[in-house]
Amino acid sequence: MPKLTFTDEPEKSPAKKRLTHLDEGEYQVRIKDWEFKTSAKGNEMINLQLEEVDSKNFIWDYLVFTPTAQWKLKQFLPAIGKEVGESVDMDESFMNAIVGEHLWVDLGIDTYQEKTKNTVSSYLAGKERLPRRVIEDEDVPSWDKE
Repeated sequence: MPKLTFTDEPEKSPAKKRLTHLDEGEYQVRIKDWEFKTSAKGNEMINLQLEEVDSKNFIWDYLVFTPTAQWKLKQFLPAIGKEVGESVDMDESFMNAIVGEHLWVDLGIDTYQEKTKNTVSSYLAGKERLPRRVIEDEDVPSWDKE
């Protein structure tokens, strides 16, 4: 373990305080992570973790596989560059392949039990996106010194 000595000197670079939520509007986000889940009603869904490009804030959204929620899937796929009529099997392989993709969303704000968070109001297609960016394990510096 490294040895540290704490002093009363001011921080050299104060840490930026992350915003609790972003204002409503259009933002470019990156797909950071995902997981398959089952809703309380027993519906299959994908829990998406999105990261806003500039603020690095996280936004979570659910893609639920029900007829009433199909509108969101029909927005999501074109927003990541899939063409209308293109067949997509949203399995583990597909989801892993889109981690790092950038897309545009229209964010809203929701307050529940005195906690405010961003929600994805809609996914936006046809906007210029940054190229896919994934941080691979081998790109992360090791803690071990060789």
